[in-house]
Amino acid sequence: MRVIDVTVDRVGKFVLGWGESVVWDDARQRLYFVDCAGQTIHWLDESEDEPAVLRSPSMPTGLVPADDGRLVVVLEDGLYVVDPDGGSFELLAQYPDGLGGRANDACADLDGNLITGRLNMGPAEGSAWWYSRTEGWRLLDPDISNTNGSSRRAARRDDDPDHRRHLGRLLRVRLLAGWR
Repeated sequence: MRVIDVTVDRVGKFVLGWGESVVWDDARQRLYFVDCAGQTIHWLDESEDEPAVLRSPSMPTGLVPADDGRLVVVLEDGLYVVDPDGGSFELLAQYPDGLGGRANDACADLDGNLITGRLNMGPAEGSAWWYSRTEGWRLLDPDISNTNGSSRRAARRDDDPDHRRHLGRLLRVRLLAGWR
């Protein structure tokens, strides 16, 4: 077994209340993340120590860089297209009724569609959802506890090959493409 030494250094002196959804955007050479508690979207350009900050109209819980330099951000009532440099927020899609409220986290599959879901914070069930601009919302799993990471139970479901295909893409995107 090969052992790799890793050095971790703090970047800047900023503090977040509830940081989520760290994602590197290769095209813009930016590290994006959200502060749910602060209702803010942050980014660090390649050589910066302190993040740029954009106040959000509601609590952001996830984001995914888009091909055109904007972001798709998970907010309280739906998915929004956000221009971080211009500060604009445009509703892309409201959540489907079955999602049951605010979504948590987000990532893109290899075809540019989004995967997000409802976090199970109590007795109510969580769920995983797929969104396509052309096809709309599709339920991937009605009983997943957390969309921040993989679910062994969800990844092993044998009764729905389409479900496994989407979750497999989710895992590849997160591990190989740096959450892009």
